[in-house]
Amino acid sequence: WGCGVREVPEPLACDLAQHMGLYSFVEGRKLEHSEINAHHIESAAAFVIACNQESVREAGLAPASEACFSLAQHLNTVDCRISRLESMPEDVPLRTRAEAFIRSDLLPVWNRVRRVVEIGATELDCDWTTPLQTADCCNSPSDFGFHNALSPDGKMLHFLDFEYAGIDDPAKLVCDFFCQPHIPVDIAYFPHFVSTISGGLGLSPDFRARCELLLDVYRVKWLCIVLNEFLPGGVDRRTWAGAGVWSQRCGDQLAIAENLLKSIAAT
Repeated sequence: WGCGVREVPEPLACDLAQHMGLYSFVEGRKLEHSEINAHHIESAAAFVIACNQESVREAGLAPASEACFSLAQHLNTVDCRISRLESMPEDVPLRTRAEAFIRSDLLPVWNRVRRVVEIGATELDCDWTTPLQTADCCNSPSDFGFHNALSPDGKMLHFLDFEYAGIDDPAKLVCDFFCQPHIPVDIAYFPHFVSTISGGLGLSPDFRARCELLLDVYRVKWLCIVLNEFLPGGVDRRTWAGAGVWSQRCGDQLAIAENLLKSIAAT
């Protein structure tokens, strides 16, 4: 806000000891998928670029949550999420169905996606473990997409929810933007969004190739996030919402994951 970025709630006060902040109220609503157009895509890209102006970068943010600075780290993040899903609690609803889906459907697709990335990295002569240069990293809002934005009039956007923000691979930001399933973004906007981010941040030429290489990796990652209902945190939902509600939500999330996997398998 102090650097002139106004597409966020204004910070009014904070209590560092209590980890609390007070922000201005933002009037608006979430956009529907059918409403998203080129103007909204441009606004999202402009916000990312504004967050990376020199005056903002001088703040020296820490790495973002689940930050990835090499291809190996991107793949390891998804490996870890799948491993967690393979060890779901015994009392989780629909556990047998979920385990069968992970074992028989998700893992074969993930192994194929992983192999495609390995081949692509070899063709690009890209080392698995070499970290990105500082100039090829960015300030990332993290969990960035229209699911974390409000619009007062269907045109203007205010972006929210930055607790995972920090320094990260801009390719991760791009892939998250297009892979989050809550308010999907048409993949037809992918080339222009990548070009705008690349030009606005002055990124190296291999940025586009990295985005394309990692797109299915992040589709699998978001499928895993959809299945978080089956992890230990779901016990809290059962306690507060009741076992019946938890069971229904597990069923709903598993159905969403099954549909997401079909779209990945078709690419």
